[in-house]
Amino acid sequence: MTFWKNQPVPQTRNELEETNGLIREAVNISKNPCKLPVGMYWVSLDLTNETTLNEIYILLKNNYVADANETVRFDYSKDFLKWALSSPNLTLICGIKQFGNSNLISIITGTQEITKCKDVHVKVLAINFLCVHKNFRLHGITPLMIQEITRQANLHNILVATYTSGTFLPTPICTTKYWHRTLNSKNLLDFDFIPKLNLQELIKKMKLPSKVSTNGWRSIQITDSKQVCELLNKSKYKLQRIFETQDIEYLFKNIPKVISSYVVENNGIITDFGSFYQVSLHNLNKQNIISISYCYYYAHTTISLETLIQNLLIESNNQKCDVFNCLDIMDNVSFFENLKFDIGTGNLNYYLYNYGLGKCNPNDVGVIFL
Repeated sequence: MTFWKNQPVPQTRNELEETNGLIREAVNISKNPCKLPVGMYWVSLDLTNETTLNEIYILLKNNYVADANETVRFDYSKDFLKWALSSPNLTLICGIKQFGNSNLISIITGTQEITKCKDVHVKVLAINFLCVHKNFRLHGITPLMIQEITRQANLHNILVATYTSGTFLPTPICTTKYWHRTLNSKNLLDFDFIPKLNLQELIKKMKLPSKVSTNGWRSIQITDSKQVCELLNKSKYKLQRIFETQDIEYLFKNIPKVISSYVVENNGIITDFGSFYQVSLHNLNKQNIISISYCYYYAHTTISLETLIQNLLIESNNQKCDVFNCLDIMDNVSFFENLKFDIGTGNLNYYLYNYGLGKCNPNDVGVIFL
């Protein structure tokens, strides 16, 4: 925690409540990368290069988010990584290698976004991946990665960052909890994702309609982007992502096994929108994999949120996903009981770097990380 004591973040709960707006201006920004331990060097990473993409994939697959016992680990596909890290907005990707070894040993990525903090639109760098190879975690690399991406962001006049972590750092603006909705009961039982229950009873309880019945429900098209953008930006959360039309065109374009987006159209007007993205989870002991769909951004005006999410559950199930996950942010709590969600064991902390917003409740949060 020594590193964080010198960073522009609130150190205590009281300080969190008392801090408002930008904490520190950027001064004397170095033009040179941060100094690394002997034998290591910075690398620029080009995702259009298949070899580079594979290096990132292997690093994350073997060293990124896992449970405490290192028995399950996320597996982000190459297509997912290309989607997540190739935004039309500025994306910074910092990597470290070791002389004499061509393999990546760490990476940190961030994408420029506009985030509304109360009523102020702030240009931020949204951090989505920070990963250090498990053999190098005692080398003090993580603070250097954060310093370097901060330096690069500052050079682009981005002074604020948003990020999440399951780890407690100084100081969360909000702590959220995961909820899960079973789709494929057998696969989840085999994976040990859910408690041992009677399979047939669980299948019966979790059964969904085979298709969506909402009139006007269809996959998104690029011509819907402007209307979807307007819908999403009407939300009124304390911490909220603000979209531009190009964000909609890129982020929500359907990619099989990566991102799925849907709208409700009535007489040429887009009235409702919903989306989810997909990630695999690998059980290292059993060597089996489940597919997880995560609730992404949504907006609704003519159908209830419960109906919208049920439609996404049906679409996820038809795409052979095993479970549908979401956090208790936005308005999600309203549909958990009726749609048979179960509370998970994992927490996710939300953080702001170099900006004071005060404490948020989960339903104040309208920003989703990958």
